[in-house]
Amino acid sequence: MNITGETRKASYNDISNSGTAATRRNIILGVIGNRQMTATEILDELERQGVVSEHDPNFVRPRLTELKQMGIIHAIDKRVCSKSGKKVAVWSKKDD
Repeated sequence: MNITGETRKASYNDISNSGTAATRRNIILGVIGNRQMTATEILDELERQGVVSEHDPNFVRPRLTELKQMGIIHAIDKRVCSKSGKKVAVWSKKDD
């Protein structure tokens, strides 16, 4: 495994083993609610709520991947990100 792979895996294991990942997933689900949001919009809302103090995409993006793999959310559309100008996924909770 290369250096970046090792550091990425170590970070993932630290968060997964501490219970932090589950807490973050629940926080993100609470923010999404019944809305349709991009990762950046979710992070912006978490900043507004004071949940995060800095703009760290790694707080949100890995948890969105996990929630997708768990079948709880799905990407429903694309739109242009207000910060990057790139097209990004729009996430929504799946209907029960």
